[in-house]
Amino acid sequence: MRRSARVAAAKQAQAKRQQDENAEPAGRARTKRASKSEAGPGLTRAKPARQATPAGNAGRRRRAVTDRLYLVGRRDTDADLAEGSLTFIVLGTTGNVYYPTLSRIPNKTACTCIDQRCRKGLCKHLLFILIRVLKVRSDHPVVARGDARISASELESIYAESRGTSCEAMAPSAVCNAFVAITGNDLSDNTGAELADVERRPLEQGDECPICFEAIAEDDELDFCRASCRRSVHVECFTRWAAQRRQRGEPVSCVYCRAAWVNPSTTADTERAFKRSRVNLERFV
Repeated sequence: MRRSARVAAAKQAQAKRQQDENAEPAGRARTKRASKSEAGPGLTRAKPARQATPAGNAGRRRRAVTDRLYLVGRRDTDADLAEGSLTFIVLGTTGNVYYPTLSRIPNKTACTCIDQRCRKGLCKHLLFILIRVLKVRSDHPVVARGDARISASELESIYAESRGTSCEAMAPSAVCNAFVAITGNDLSDNTGAELADVERRPLEQGDECPICFEAIAEDDELDFCRASCRRSVHVECFTRWAAQRRQRGEPVSCVYCRAAWVNPSTTADTERAFKRSRVNLERFV
């Protein structure tokens, strides 16, 4: 009986200690919560509003002028303005392609870069378009205030004054050709960097198709690399090979030299189609 009493007493003591240990953190938590609730509204720290600063705007304007940015293409015809927005294709300093858009619709002027998506102001890509492409003065109200609120009258005025101006920061033709080949977007009607009208390299004796390895003859239906080597390939073979590349999500390139494949033939439907594809073209610069 004494042994049983000692065991029971030990169990009771252990249970009490466990209860005390469990109660202590709860007490501390209650004390911490109470101290937070007792702190008056004057002690709470408000989150700072995210807004553009004059120094930040000046830095972006400087980078828009000095950074290595290139214009790949533009969709800023009268028809585009009538639809409400002017979209440009810009090659960034790391080779990424961005799509700054100037819109006459409130709060629709935007860019696909992280800076503009988070801050909602004028990023360096939008400023690049305004200052270096459209030739807007650096002291123009739209540029100076640094936000993306551009009125319809301001955009129409900028558009009218920019007609006839030329951009000295055009991307190299290899970059434009690669953009067309990878994204399928057409640039021929909206950029000064037109695809070169090159001729096919003459066939030599013993030339073979690099896909089917059969001989190539002048009377065969042939296509050729317009971006670089100008060598020929069977149209049927290349069509199948290109389809396999697209299914794997790979850009279509020349079988010989691996340059971006450029097809100058476009239809009226595809000329207006436009995709804001995420692509990096650094290797073509």
